[in-house]
Amino acid sequence: MRTTIVALFLLSLAVVASAAPLVGREVLIPIAGRTVGFAGSIWRTELVITNLTFEYHSIPVAVEFVQGDDRQTFTVDIPARGTVRFPDFIRQQLGRDHALGMVFVRTSVAEGQLAAGAAITNEGPHGTFGQFVDGLPLTALSKQPSLTGLSVTENERTNVGVANPTAAPVRVAFVFDAAFVRGPFSVFVPAFSVVQIAAPPGARTAQVSSPEPVYAFASVIRNDTGDPTFRMPLERRPTRDFEVAPSCAAPATIVYYDGAFVAPGWIVQFRDGTDAVAMTAMLEAKYGFRAIHVYDSALLGFSAVLTPEQLAAIRCEAAVTRIDQNAMAFPVQ
Repeated sequence: MRTTIVALFLLSLAVVASAAPLVGREVLIPIAGRTVGFAGSIWRTELVITNLTFEYHSIPVAVEFVQGDDRQTFTVDIPARGTVRFPDFIRQQLGRDHALGMVFVRTSVAEGQLAAGAAITNEGPHGTFGQFVDGLPLTALSKQPSLTGLSVTENERTNVGVANPTAAPVRVAFVFDAAFVRGPFSVFVPAFSVVQIAAPPGARTAQVSSPEPVYAFASVIRNDTGDPTFRMPLERRPTRDFEVAPSCAAPATIVYYDGAFVAPGWIVQFRDGTDAVAMTAMLEAKYGFRAIHVYDSALLGFSAVLTPEQLAAIRCEAAVTRIDQNAMAFPVQ
């Protein structure tokens, strides 16, 4: 989307990832709005809500548009297995010509199951274009979401965004796949707010780390037409559910970090006296991974993104003494 309204960016290097569920009692749409675009065009948002609660003929649904302290709410009854659409809802339902924020879609019915999304479109010199932004249940949001399929080239750019649905501000850290040379950085996201940034050149994936669950998203945008493609977050699993049991009796210790700024990959440590360069090359050939960095001075070992199976096998190598989940050990900028 040539986005005056969707200009945020966030992404992740997925170690193991799965798509989040789209249905719940309380659903967050991370970005919606109505604003002026290129050459006087207008970005508009159509809100789409489906009631998948089979036990009821209809259920009450509250729609709340939020950006910081700016809040507006309207309600609607939706029949069972029914869908309602609100074209240009910022103007038609809220009576506003300009607004940009997130949308909460909720029901008071305990068994309620809603799906919701926003079709954000603009009619400009290249025609009508836009993207559909799927909502996610609040229970499906993650502190460590991943974004993939990004593109920053001469033909495309990527915007990434973070929606913070909590009552406290958060500082969100970003690690792009090229960030091993660029370094990590962070963005302050106020309570109940959306922040957007541009992805760096060459970015294809990004990891987002937050002290509270957030909705991270991205838009890959064609430079010639402004036509966008929405990227939903994937859920990383960097903790113990990632682990595959090693086949040996005494595997190397594995250490997980559950703080806000876990980074992609693992740091593998060798025993004293090991030739780190030669041992890393041997393990690369044996298990089919590529080391990000080899440590051959104070620390002997390497860092790499590993599958659960590779991690389990490397823990059984005699030269390996410990494996740590990678983390940012210094302040982000």
